[in-house]
Amino acid sequence: MRITNGWFQNCEFVDCVFTGTLRGVLFFGAPLSDSVPDLGRTKNRFYGNDFSQARLINVSFRFGVDLSTQRLPKEDEYLYLVDADSVLRKIRKKIRGWSQEVQQELDSTLSVYELEASTGQRDLFIHESLVLGGEFPEARRRLWELLRSMAVPH
Repeated sequence: MRITNGWFQNCEFVDCVFTGTLRGVLFFGAPLSDSVPDLGRTKNRFYGNDFSQARLINVSFRFGVDLSTQRLPKEDEYLYLVDADSVLRKIRKKIRGWSQEVQQELDSTLSVYELEASTGQRDLFIHESLVLGGEFPEARRRLWELLRSMAVPH
């Protein structure tokens, strides 16, 4: 299976098995607010899914998908951050001593994750390409290692 550039805002996934490559995919734990009256729900059911045999490239789980109820890939190219808001605050403190130029470059990466955490996504599952790509490869590698040091086994 290959899914590319899919946004699943109003969909529910229960006990599904995903294989192949998912690229540029967003899964939402809550429907869009303007869809709530038609759907008759404020949460999307999203649990028991098996992503363990899939390759997740630029895939995000947003607005309250409980990652603890999913089977996720275990390869080293992924990180699983539990209580992402807390982890990201710690990361911000650790990079304060880095050069201003590097902090600005890493700011956009961290800001995306902070936004996800602030909108109800407690835990984050991140593919290395989202952190390691871009300018300042050495700083991005250091950021990846910082994130990895705070990640939990998945």
